[in-house]
This record gives sequence, structure tokens and C-alpha cells, in this order.
Amino acid sequence: MNRKVLNFSLLLVLAMSLASCKTDSTACKEILFTHYFVSSNGFESNIVALCPDETSPRQITTNGLLGNSKPYWSPDGSKIAYLSAGSGTRQLHLMDSDGSNDRQITSGSGLDVSQMMWLPDGNRIAMLVAEAGEWQWQAVDVLTGEITSLDAWAFQSDSILSMSLSHDGTRFAHVVRANPEQANSPSKLYIQDIDGSNPFVLANTKGIIDSPIWSPDDSQIAFISCGENATCVEKNIYMINTDGSNLHELTTTDLDPWMIAWSPDGESLAVIADDELYTGGVLYELDIKTGKRTALFKLEEPSMIAQLSW
Repeated sequence: MNRKVLNFSLLLVLAMSLASCKTDSTACKEILFTHYFVSSNGFESNIVALCPDETSPRQITTNGLLGNSKPYWSPDGSKIAYLSAGSGTRQLHLMDSDGSNDRQITSGSGLDVSQMMWLPDGNRIAMLVAEAGEWQWQAVDVLTGEITSLDAWAFQSDSILSMSLSHDGTRFAHVVRANPEQANSPSKLYIQDIDGSNPFVLANTKGIIDSPIWSPDDSQIAFISCGENATCVEKNIYMINTDGSNLHELTTTDLDPWMIAWSPDGESLAVIADDELYTGGVLYELDIKTGKRTALFKLEEPSMIAQLSW
């Protein structure tokens, strides 16, 4: 082969490789959320993704009458798990990140999935299901559909709310309220091993605690709370180290958040908050170090946004 042609070919391959690396390194990790809305067909909900650098969200699911909700990224970001009630009860579905290859994982008229979370291996999803009138934790293999019981999680009770699993899969963060039936009740934020052992109280407040989430490195937990305000007029975002130190507020009373998710790099939070003008909710990106928040997406009622994964 002519040396000039060979050199040109090598340069072309190198240029393509560099371009590919640049594209991969600058790829945006989208925020997933549920978009609830009313159409001429009735009440619908779809899974939507938004890159913080973009102004328009990407709708992933299309048939909103099926009641699509609660999207969660897989640990490697290649899959999206979500719930759909098209069969009459909420069943677990799985699709590729671009919305393709959508398939139903669970089935059964007596099965209703309430909560779910990916297990660290990325091959299984833990589900809180109602079956034959009883609540229980199960794990489903997303490749085979095989379901196994999570007996070690049996310590969970009706008083335990807002539970999340650490990224290494060894500990829970969860909230226990003095009165689970009361909208605003004194609350305790615990972390403990997944078998229920070694419980440790991170925070204890007169007002509610909600939505505890682990930082990507499992060293901190962010949560929403009314703090010591028992009447809970407005909520704020708090952060605490998992050893119980450095409890502090991230926001002031002008935000009123009701759902949060941690960014993959640990530097920001995605926040859904109430707004006087956009009553369906506003999606913000909140910089943890500076406190600066940027509005990413806004909706007016009867549309609404909920349920975050980043």
C-alpha cells in the first residue's frame, strides 16, 4: 500500500477514535421522571427524560393510558425499569435507555408492584409487591424473570416509609414515623444493615422526614424534612454524613421541595418543588456546594411531574 495512503488511513482512524471518545465523555446523563397529564382520552402518565443542558424533554413511553410511572436507571445506565398498569395491576417493565426493546418482566392478576429498586449487580430488581393480600419483598431476575423471596428484608413494617438502598447493597436508609397514618408526624431517619441489624438513628425531628437518598459514594444522605416545625408549613432539603455528623440544610423556605434525586457525579440534586405559578411542579438542578438552583422544566396543573431518577 502507498505510504501516503496508509498514513492518511491511520490519521482517519485516529480522528474517528478521538471523536468517539469526545462524544462518550460528554454524553449527558438524563434525569428521568413521570409526566402526569389529562388528555382527551383521560388521565395519562408517561416516562420522560431530560438532559440538564437541554430545554426540551424526551418522551420515552407513548401510551400514557397504561399508567406508566416510577422510572429508575439501571446501575450502568443502559436500562430503564418502570411500572405500568396496563394489565390492571402495576407490573414491572424494562426497556433500553432509548425506549426500545420494551418488555414486561412480571405478570399475574394477583400481583401488584408498589416499590422497586435495582440491586447492585444490575441483573435483579427488588420489588415490594402485594400478593394474595400480603406485602412482601421479592427480587426478580431481569434476564430470566425468575422471582425469589427477599426473606432478609422481612423486618420492614408498616411504620417504615421512604426506604432507599445504598449503592453497595449493604444498608438501608428509611424513615419511621410515630404515626404512619398521620400526614405530619414526628419522624426518625435510620440506616441499618439489609437484614435489619445495626439500626442507627441519623436524624430525629418533630416534623416529617421524607425521600432519603444515598450519595453516589454512600458517604452522605440527602432528605426532605420540615425539621423541628411540627406544623410542616414548608419543607427543606437536608444533608447528613452516614456516621451522623454534619447535619445541615441545603435549602431555605422559598423552595418547598417534595422529591429529590442525586446526580451521578454527586455534585447536584434534581429537585421537584411546588411553585405558585407552575402548580404542576418545577424541576430544578440544585448545586450542592453553591446552593444555586436552575429551573429545568415547569408545568401547570392539571399536568404534574413526579418520581425522579438520575
